Amino acid sequence: MLSLWLVASALAVSLEEAWDAAQKNSLDLSLVHEQVVQAQATRFQAFAAIQPQISMTGNYIYNDKATEVDLGSGLFDSLPEEFAPFFEDVVIPPTVIEQKSYFTYELQIAQPLLNGQAFPGLRLVGQNLKAARAEEQDVRGKLRGGLARVYYGLVVAREAQKLTDEAVANATRHAEMVEKQLAAGLAPPNASLQAQLAVARAERERANAAASVQRAEQAFALLTGLDPASPVSLPETLPLPVDSLDAALEAALDARPDLEAAGYRMNAAEANRNLSYAGWLPSLTGVFRLNVNPKTDFNPDPTRWKLILNAQWNLWDGGMRIGANQVASSQYRQASDAQEKARLEAEQQVTLAWEEYSRASVAVEAVEREVRLAEDNLRLAEVAYQAGTLTFLDLEDARLGWKAARMSQLAERMNRDLAVIDLTVAIGRY
Repeated sequence: MLSLWLVASALAVSLEEAWDAAQKNSLDLSLVHEQVVQAQATRFQAFAAIQPQISMTGNYIYNDKATEVDLGSGLFDSLPEEFAPFFEDVVIPPTVIEQKSYFTYELQIAQPLLNGQAFPGLRLVGQNLKAARAEEQDVRGKLRGGLARVYYGLVVAREAQKLTDEAVANATRHAEMVEKQLAAGLAPPNASLQAQLAVARAERERANAAASVQRAEQAFALLTGLDPASPVSLPETLPLPVDSLDAALEAALDARPDLEAAGYRMNAAEANRNLSYAGWLPSLTGVFRLNVNPKTDFNPDPTRWKLILNAQWNLWDGGMRIGANQVASSQYRQASDAQEKARLEAEQQVTLAWEEYSRASVAVEAVEREVRLAEDNLRLAEVAYQAGTLTFLDLEDARLGWKAARMSQLAERMNRDLAVIDLTVAIGRY
């Protein structure tokens, strides 16, 4: 039996293994991770406000005919006849203004020199990225806490199912014994009904336990993607992360990722407000343009370049920026209120988690005393049974009572462990 128990324990899926599987299987983590990826991508858009913009264009032009000017036609007709022989062999080709077909190329480099929205925009995307990462960490911690609750629930549900199986078997033996006593005239008439009622109650509890196991297995499979029938084992108790409620509250304010995210969102809203106000400022851009065009317009060099300083200042846009400023200011106040709300909710969650841990610790101590009493009762029942003063069914009742006490101990230990996990999640350290 010991070897079988060791093999089963070795094959059991541990809580850490279940967490590894849950991270790979969780769509919530995948969704929030994509938010981080999107926040990272917006940095490129923000840096575009201060980076040079480089573009190239090319064209192929085909005309129905070339545009030419024949400057040599009739040029020498007005010369005296005695000079005409000297220019008989002189041919002046026509001047081409635009070829029949040709290519043009242009390279343009535009460098923003003054953009009041650039640096608020950079701070905006930086704070949004930090907030997205903090929110991912928050989802990860809450998912891990939820998985622990499902894992413990599966362990306890399966143990409860074993206990209800034994309870049904014990109630059935009681009913059989009562029938024999009735046949011998040693039991009252209603004893059979009471025994049958006990069997029905035990079977109902067994059915409920089986349904609880099925729900726990489906929840486990949904979170982890593992086989619902995977064996699990009771994890080791986690150490208490803090030693007092005040320390827990202080730790939560320092480490809770949702509070960090709320702070970053408020900073982002402030940067967005500054970005909106910067829309009233002028902008200045330097442009270098290189052009290659065979259509020279009497210029023999087809390559040309120029430098341009472009200044823009939108003095009035019909009130659009005023509205944008008001919206951005409202969003900043909203983010500030959301941060304060998150802080108050965090304090409440930490306080409730600490109180639950305190209650669970007292319950564990009480149920341990209950287990010791049940063990003493079972030991006395075994002695009495060996002495012939106690029936086998009474001994089985004592053993079932001891197992029920052990089951209560397991359930209360689960409640205490989950309270520790909830407290650890509440202060942002899980």
